[in-house]
Amino acid sequence: MCPEKERRARHAVNNPVPVNILLVDDQPANLLALETVLEKLDETLISVTSGEEALRKVLGTDFAAILLDVRMPTMSGFETARLIRTHPRSSRTPIIFLTAAPDDPNFPVDEAYALGAVDYLTKPIVPAVLQAKVSFFVDLYRKTADLARIERERHMAALNEKDARIRLLLGNIKDYAFVVTDVDGRISEWEGGAEEITGWRAVDAIGQSAAILYLPEDCLSGRPEIEMAEAKDNGRSEDKRWHARKDGSRFYADGVTIALNDAQGQLRGFTKIFRDATAAKQAADDLRMSEERLRQSRERVKLATEAAGLGVWLWDAPTGLITWENDRLNQALGIPPLEASTIAAEFARRFLHSEDAPAFLQALEDMTYSGAVFHLQARVSGPAKEPRWLEFSGLRQRTSAGDMQVLGMAADITARKQVEQREREAAAEAFAAAEANAKFRTFFDQGSYFAGVMALDGTIIEANRLCLEACGFTREEVVGKKFWDCGWWNRSPELMDMVRSGYMEAVAGNTFKRETVYFVADGSQRFIELILAPVTDSMGRVLYVAPTGTDVTDRKRAADDLRRLAADLAEADRRKTEFLATLAHELRNPLAPLQNGLEIMRLAADNPEVVGRTRDMMERQLAHMVHLVDDLLDVARITRGKVHLKKEKVELKNVVASAIETSMPQIQACGHQLVTQLEEASLLLDADPTRLSQIISNLLNNAAKYTSRGGRIILSACRENNEIAITVTDNGVGIPPEMLPTVFEMFTQVSQNLNQAQGGLGIGLTLVRRLTELHGGTITAASAGSGKGSSFTVRLPFAQAREERPAPTNKPVVPIGNSGRRVLVVDDNSDVAESLSALLQVGGYTTRVANDAMQTFEMAREFMPEVVFLDIGMPGMNGYEVARALRKTPGMEHVVLVALSGWGNENDRSRSRAAGFDEHLTKPAGLAAVNRLLSKLSWSHDSASTG
Repeated sequence: MCPEKERRARHAVNNPVPVNILLVDDQPANLLALETVLEKLDETLISVTSGEEALRKVLGTDFAAILLDVRMPTMSGFETARLIRTHPRSSRTPIIFLTAAPDDPNFPVDEAYALGAVDYLTKPIVPAVLQAKVSFFVDLYRKTADLARIERERHMAALNEKDARIRLLLGNIKDYAFVVTDVDGRISEWEGGAEEITGWRAVDAIGQSAAILYLPEDCLSGRPEIEMAEAKDNGRSEDKRWHARKDGSRFYADGVTIALNDAQGQLRGFTKIFRDATAAKQAADDLRMSEERLRQSRERVKLATEAAGLGVWLWDAPTGLITWENDRLNQALGIPPLEASTIAAEFARRFLHSEDAPAFLQALEDMTYSGAVFHLQARVSGPAKEPRWLEFSGLRQRTSAGDMQVLGMAADITARKQVEQREREAAAEAFAAAEANAKFRTFFDQGSYFAGVMALDGTIIEANRLCLEACGFTREEVVGKKFWDCGWWNRSPELMDMVRSGYMEAVAGNTFKRETVYFVADGSQRFIELILAPVTDSMGRVLYVAPTGTDVTDRKRAADDLRRLAADLAEADRRKTEFLATLAHELRNPLAPLQNGLEIMRLAADNPEVVGRTRDMMERQLAHMVHLVDDLLDVARITRGKVHLKKEKVELKNVVASAIETSMPQIQACGHQLVTQLEEASLLLDADPTRLSQIISNLLNNAAKYTSRGGRIILSACRENNEIAITVTDNGVGIPPEMLPTVFEMFTQVSQNLNQAQGGLGIGLTLVRRLTELHGGTITAASAGSGKGSSFTVRLPFAQAREERPAPTNKPVVPIGNSGRRVLVVDDNSDVAESLSALLQVGGYTTRVANDAMQTFEMAREFMPEVVFLDIGMPGMNGYEVARALRKTPGMEHVVLVALSGWGNENDRSRSRAAGFDEHLTKPAGLAAVNRLLSKLSWSHDSASTG
């Protein structure tokens, strides 16, 4: 044994680690006695008073011995021992039973030993005996532990030695990477050339998933899991594919994944062995691509020559033989097939025109000595009146043996020669015609159309003044160029192709017409009605092509504008029709309960409870109708710019409270939960508090309408830099993505979500947006889609802190009721007039009713009213005219005139004041409004009288 091990052994003998001894007795005095006797052993004594506690201790702690009282109240020592033996940790722990009945013949000794007891002691216990027995089991426990430790150390040393040999072997094999993973694919070993091939160090790779070796697309397709599954099922999974290095680069790996099973066949993990085969893979790919390109090139050459009718020939200089590689030229010219090889001089004599044959042979000779490119146009011999033409071309090259040869092609250019001849003739005729027609030239230049003349090859011969000056081009930029290469078209390859196609159609004798885009010199686009027409002679042969055209830009733009206008008008008409239908529906909805309510009040007049409920219902329906009309009026005023904000510095929380108070009845009626989330800090706004409250209330109402019953609505507000963001969020029906851009447009609700909406004209969000913009703010909508709720966020400028001012003192409102006051009610609608008159009479006023201007004047002279409620919109003589006339009537100079109108913006009120009215009420004038007005007038009148 080495010195260090001997030292540790001596230390262990001299300073043993205390072991655990469990003492179990329900009597504390007995436990104290046991502890007193055994404390001299210097071991760890753990005392418990019941079998249940003893069981809990043995579950988590190893004991050298257990002293167990037999008789305990809840669980006997035998029962406790039986359960202790069932647990693996304590199944072999020595148990010494303690009993107080030494002479009891019924003591179950056999049962005690069957339960694993090694001894039993009777009370009173002799200390020396107890110490001796426990010491024996403590020593036995320590020796057993030492033997187990020595065996573990020996086994680990053998494993470490074997592991070191394997690691030495793997560390010297750098061409292959050896990667070991657990059953879940987590890397546990990183050996061989793994670091050199992948760039991952062992310290970084171990513990990660083997998926780090795979490309992202392979990870998404589950390739690592597939390989492990195949290896698990088949023992191995071979794989050749691209893998990923740590730096993101790729390498091609040739490898195998092998399942690692233990002796019992249980899967313990996997090993992946692979090598970097990138170079071999790239070489194979390059070779395959090269072969494919060569094959495709040969195919293209073959197709091109076949399609073009080209004859391919090869001339061998040493032998003078010409070999034809195909027979396309023979077919095209109708000459008999040539022999496989023909002497060049024989070919020239038999098939070429006698005047061109020497030139053919001379060109071959020149190429032989000077290396010049072979190029020759020659006629084919034959009886035809018009000769056929061949164009020969070729290049000199050397064979592998060093001999010189010429590889060339021959094309039939007869048609081209004929065209060139006709062009020359046409050019001569055109020149003669141009000289002879000076008057036509003047007309040509002064015309209101773009006009030109081009040769049959597409070259512009002439262009009139409008072609040049109107487009900003010079004559040099046009004449002499191909028509499609001119500045009108050359900014767009598509336009050039279109014009070239039209030119070819005109050359074929057809007229080409197209409305298309063209360019002027500054690069801007315009539209032209282009015509390319053939100019023919008396025999019908095409001599020129005449391009003409008319600029239709203004006409086209006007037509486009007209189409857009028509589409806009159609959309506006559709929306108007849908809106009117919705308006009729929304106004009809409250009319039915109002009508029913009147009938109920008539039939149940003697039932106060029924009448009261009916009156409440009618008030709600009437308020709903008033709200609809107010929204319509607000939108109309904003659209015409007639709304003027009354801005002041306001606390947002006060405005929010007002808005919630307005919207809470509808929210509660729908069974929704409203959550408010406002910053505790002061949020100041420079805003019209009434309109701002209207914005928030409309958003809350919108959320309530489009959220199924029992939904959740969140109203939040916070400061974001120099803005205050107010957001209303719901978990309702949501907004489809295609509707988000138009959700704030007028009447959008009409065609969307009608089955979820609970009334409304689809103008609430329009009103919110326009009121927000009047405040200098913005509003946005967001939704994850149908059925996923929505949120609307209003952002308004943050205002600096204001100076505190004392709040104005509200004057008390005097209830309606001034006995004897004379009030005249004027309205062409008798029901409106009579109902207001009845309301005033209930308040103690003396009233009269007039339904037109003449009755008003007569009643005023007879009745001498103190207050006149006067409808503005009467037929014949309107309310403004009646008011002016009353002011001139003797005795009526100081009468209080109150205007009644369906319009109530500032301009309407200003016009009323100008006509002589003292006050302005907007219909329908409810009890509260009349009460406030008359109370104020009565208070003012009384004050004046008192003064």
